[in-house]
Amino acid sequence: MPRPPLCRRIAQNPGANYFKPRGIPLHELEEVVLAVDELEALRLADQEGMYQDQAAELMKISRPTFGRIVETARRKVAEALVEGKALRIEGGNFEMADLRSFQCSECGQTWQVAFGTGRPTECSDCHSRKIHRAAGGRGGARPARKSPGRKRMKIAVATSDGIHISPHFGRSSHFLVFSVEEGRILGKELRSNTFTAHARGECHGDGQHDHGAHSHALIVQALSDCGAVLCYGMGWRAAEALGQAGIQPYLLREQATPERAVALLLDGKLQPASQDFCRQHE
Repeated sequence: MPRPPLCRRIAQNPGANYFKPRGIPLHELEEVVLAVDELEALRLADQEGMYQDQAAELMKISRPTFGRIVETARRKVAEALVEGKALRIEGGNFEMADLRSFQCSECGQTWQVAFGTGRPTECSDCHSRKIHRAAGGRGGARPARKSPGRKRMKIAVATSDGIHISPHFGRSSHFLVFSVEEGRILGKELRSNTFTAHARGECHGDGQHDHGAHSHALIVQALSDCGAVLCYGMGWRAAEALGQAGIQPYLLREQATPERAVALLLDGKLQPASQDFCRQHE
């Protein structure tokens, strides 16, 4: 199995995630999907005008990798514009950078920049140099740290390659853990599944697996910071252990990317799993 790509650091979430030609119904349009990290590469290279070395450093990737990302992103945008397709911005392998907020004393504008990019010297609106650090802020970027009144949670998605959702929770070799706040994805991390016999291949000779209390306790411990788990199938004992720990399992009914599955959950389109667990391994 190829090694999953490293997370790309982004400093700004998209303000809008869907663009379409005017006057054409959605059901008649083909879509082009632009990943969030690809949009970030376009922002740094084309909007900010950065050299590739500088932009790659901000995204915590190599310059050749940045070059490939921005080339792919430009090709996708060109395809959407030239061929009249809709452009959806979602997915990708990324994490939010820690951000600092600044405010202009003259016009009151507040904006955010990533750590490591240097202190801004002037306001982007009125060009005043009377700027200072501020708490919170507005604009396209969201703070990476938790703010009062904003509910943040983590959602685990069973996967074996970091790209697709696994058919069965216990057999997944990894978990994608998404950090979300106010209904938006802030970042994600890939965790190895080293705590179930399924994933490690530790099967008994008769093909049975160890579903003892110790195994379930390890699952709960490894995902203890998550509020939900998404997959296509799950043994009822594992589901019971997760539920008792306050981690709600959800079983998907349609094919989806991990990012799409999380979006469905955030939109309230998934129901908590109840009686639909796999009982094959009771």
